[in-house]
Amino acid sequence: MEALAALGLASNVISFVDFSWKLVAGARQIYGSASESSNNSQTLEVLATSITELNDAIVIDAAIPDNLQKLSKECHTVARDLLAVIGKLRMKGKHKRWNSFAVALKEVWKQGKIDGLVERLQRLQSQLLVQIQFTMLNQQSAVVRELARIDDTNKRLDIERNQALLGLRRDILSQLEKLEASFSQGAFKNAGVRIKELQLVDPDMITELSNRFQSLSVAMARLEGEGKTIASDQRFLRSLYFQRFMTRHDKIETAHARTFEWMFRDSNSQDPEPRRFVEWLRSKDGSFWIQGKAGSGKSTLMKFLWHHRSTLHHLQHWAGTNKLVMASYFFWAAGNDLQKSQEGLLRTLLFEILRNCPELIHIARDVLSHNEDWAMVADQDSWSLTSLQQMCLAVMRQELPARFCFFIDGLDEYRGNNQELIEFIQTLIRYPHVKACVSSRPWAQFKHAFGHDTIWKIKLEDLTAEDIRQYTHDRLDGDRQFKELKRDDVNYENLANDVVRRAQGVFLWVFLVIRSLLEGAQYADSIDEMRHRLDRFPEDLEDFFKHMLDDIPPFYRPQASMTFKIATTAHRPLPLVIHSFTDDFMKQPHFALTAKISPLSEREILFKRKQIPDRLDARCKGLLEVVRWVNAPSLYHEYEVDFLHRTVRDFLHNSTEVDTMFQRDLSPEFNPSLILCHAFLADLKLSWTEFQPYNDNNNSEFSMVHSVLEILNYARRVQVELDDSTRIYPVLDETERVLFSPGYEWRPKSEGKAAFLGRAVQFGLHDYVNRKLSNDSRDTSTSYLSSTGRPLLHYALLTESSNESLQTIDTALVMCLLEHGANPNQKYRNETVWSLFLSHCAERDSFTKQDTTRDTIGLLIKHGADLKTRVLVSQTYSISQQKHSSNNMPSSLLNSSLLSPGRATPSRANRRAMPLSSAYHSMNAKDVIGDLYPDSKEELLAQAPSRFKYGISILL
Repeated sequence: MEALAALGLASNVISFVDFSWKLVAGARQIYGSASESSNNSQTLEVLATSITELNDAIVIDAAIPDNLQKLSKECHTVARDLLAVIGKLRMKGKHKRWNSFAVALKEVWKQGKIDGLVERLQRLQSQLLVQIQFTMLNQQSAVVRELARIDDTNKRLDIERNQALLGLRRDILSQLEKLEASFSQGAFKNAGVRIKELQLVDPDMITELSNRFQSLSVAMARLEGEGKTIASDQRFLRSLYFQRFMTRHDKIETAHARTFEWMFRDSNSQDPEPRRFVEWLRSKDGSFWIQGKAGSGKSTLMKFLWHHRSTLHHLQHWAGTNKLVMASYFFWAAGNDLQKSQEGLLRTLLFEILRNCPELIHIARDVLSHNEDWAMVADQDSWSLTSLQQMCLAVMRQELPARFCFFIDGLDEYRGNNQELIEFIQTLIRYPHVKACVSSRPWAQFKHAFGHDTIWKIKLEDLTAEDIRQYTHDRLDGDRQFKELKRDDVNYENLANDVVRRAQGVFLWVFLVIRSLLEGAQYADSIDEMRHRLDRFPEDLEDFFKHMLDDIPPFYRPQASMTFKIATTAHRPLPLVIHSFTDDFMKQPHFALTAKISPLSEREILFKRKQIPDRLDARCKGLLEVVRWVNAPSLYHEYEVDFLHRTVRDFLHNSTEVDTMFQRDLSPEFNPSLILCHAFLADLKLSWTEFQPYNDNNNSEFSMVHSVLEILNYARRVQVELDDSTRIYPVLDETERVLFSPGYEWRPKSEGKAAFLGRAVQFGLHDYVNRKLSNDSRDTSTSYLSSTGRPLLHYALLTESSNESLQTIDTALVMCLLEHGANPNQKYRNETVWSLFLSHCAERDSFTKQDTTRDTIGLLIKHGADLKTRVLVSQTYSISQQKHSSNNMPSSLLNSSLLSPGRATPSRANRRAMPLSSAYHSMNAKDVIGDLYPDSKEELLAQAPSRFKYGISILL
């Protein structure tokens, strides 16, 4: 946005030049004092004030183009000369009067200097127009490039805001044409001569020229403001967006041809229950529930409905003249945190709502507390659930000519409190302009919430018999080998009917059976052999999965158990290369530790891509499969290994037979978390050229920090799962060594030497952190505790993750750091760790309620935290304390969980730029503690070291 600052500067220069030209060319009388002036005159004091204000508005920045900087500096020179003239005229006396400023100039300047001023102003006018034309028309201009970038982002995000900047740009070009026409007039060309000769310049010409200059100035200021607003809104939208936004949607199979079309037809007498989906789309609010057993095709149906043109057609009838906004979200239990959480749901809905209704973005932003610097939100862990809920509800409360329909699939795949999810969805659909189509398994909680109305729901497995028949016949008849068999023996035709009869509405079962029958067709199985295949195929999915495991050859069972155990331990589908690295570990446990930092070649990646699917086929019998991610940024990330279906994952997690298999095939020393740590270390070493380097706007899963966090996440599990957690130390030490090798840009340079150990602190790796600090150098230039950058104690105190297990302060780790010499009063970002922590507490009501937070404050006080330090808090917080002083907890329900570490308060640089109405002020640390914990204040303050006791007694 720095490029757009040139527009604002040019606007201010125009205002100054216009004022100066009118002053010199005008015929208004000038008085020495206000007492002598009339309505059609000006005083020297007013002139001086106006010139000073206009001149002060011309602030030159290094990013401004050189030519515009030169014009700005010339304006400063003119301003100094004019103020000097006014100073001399004031010395002439308060009761002096001049018929015009040009006449007054004659008293203090020689003619040559007056001529020079007039020529400078005319030159400024003409050069200014040339510069603005270049700025607005030249494709290499920074402003044009920035406007093009903003427009391109609008198109990529599909934001309905593409015409605003184009219209303002046209307005500026139109004003330029009018000014050029004015300059070409003979009267204007002669104006300079007339001023020099103290002759009257045509006042109409001055007014016309001034009006056009003012219009140009206003248009440029509007373009700057609108451009910055749109760019800021785009950053806000990008902060809501997350990697794999559409991954689950893309993985869902597209509905087979001619299936599910019945959703848009009227019910018939054979239907077990009425079908009124079209009626709901066209006229009803509230919810429509699609329930179905596991594998019945709920997600496929939801994807079908979401994309079907009839859905849009009928919803437009419901919306009428209002704008229709649609959004979808597909919960995925096997995905990452944002693919199975309310945070992911809300970020998706808000992103879709706000890009379609950008006029609502300021509503969402206004919900955030003043100190939540959303511009710093760059990674998937930074948005808090409370903030997202508040923004979503604030947007829905607006009375707009818009209607919203949401499609939310897989409520049963949500990982959290189902009742909380249900209550939030029900809160949304209570608004008359909001409705939602939801799908789930028929669990009791969903039945009670969405199944009480027998009209606005369907039970999927009762309605798909014809779809299964269509799919079965198409798949079998579409296979050349099967068609040849059927041509020779008509009994093959009956196989399709048997499949449909036994399917019980479970599409996944049908898919698996058809796959087996087509495999038999490749071997020219006889009809009896085909029937045997079908008869031995369990009708229950879980029984089928057991059957698949039994079919794994004994030779491959140890590798199969290893692969299944790793896949179920992983919290998301793993990249194909990670599975390759786990195999490498099983052959050579020190593989990752001893591997050189050398990126894989394209040939090596392609070899692994060919090798792993064959291995998985032999070991897993199709229960794990290689899937392609269509939006992958590179060849390296293009393929992942995922479960055939969610039911497979559930089976492997919950089956006692699988547990028995693992115990039989895996040694007691086998630990999948440890193996994954090694695999992701290999990932860092052998694939680092595929990662995107760190920058403020890139904290995606393709940045190095993501793989670092994966290593730490699995290391935390190792610490819990193994009695001997020292087995993870070599991996962590090697990770730290690699990350500080040349070429690894994985974190902000400002974090310093302790960046990796700080992340280990955040993940609660007690023993490892204690070992590192016990062996730490006491040399301040190399010590973890005293090195420049972010202090370790800061990592421990300011949580930054949406992961619930990382949101509570680990008091044992805080104590470990303090005992090793961590200083609560250590400076960081021009404040102290202690003051930043108290600011963080003051803005987070739920965080402060935790016992660990209060205990941590006591620990910090005990280890010398300065009770007299000033703490920056929001004005809202202090007002709430005054209004609700009887409450035990701060009632400023801001829940500011958005901040990145250290963002609990704005930086000093940002504070200097704040207006006087800023919502911040400082409080004494002891007062903040008293507000947070009025009942525990004395107990907490009493923990200060004895050397502070006297001071505390006075405070109390």
